[in-house]
Amino acid sequence: MAAASPLPVQWTSWPARERPGAAVAGGLAVLAFGVGSGMLVGHWAAGVATSIALFVALQRFYCPVHCSIDNSAARVRTLLGSRTMQLASVRRVAHDRNAILLSSRARPSNLDGLRGLMMPLPPGDPAPIVRALLDRVGGIVS
Repeated sequence: MAAASPLPVQWTSWPARERPGAAVAGGLAVLAFGVGSGMLVGHWAAGVATSIALFVALQRFYCPVHCSIDNSAARVRTLLGSRTMQLASVRRVAHDRNAILLSSRARPSNLDGLRGLMMPLPPGDPAPIVRALLDRVGGIVS
């Protein structure tokens, strides 16, 4: 394993700004579900509550996500909170051009979305970020 850099790797991803077409389509869907639920229930408050609930569920898409990796932990900070995973507990790293998934399970599982740490990647070449992460976790990849 190569010696890990002492400096943390930090980046910010804002998927809605990076994919404005999807952001507009998602916003229209949130509004449509809000209006639909308000009409179905017969009260405007139900529509507002539905729209708020959907926005909260989609906040990692619509708001900036700040990610960092240092020599001991990976952190993701969003509008509504933050999550940290110690790198010593990482058993599997999966990635594509959009995100990195750190998992404490050696094999893929349906629980990865709940127990793992999803780190969205910024646009461009993710190779330096992925390489820095793999250096820190010992090259584990799936």
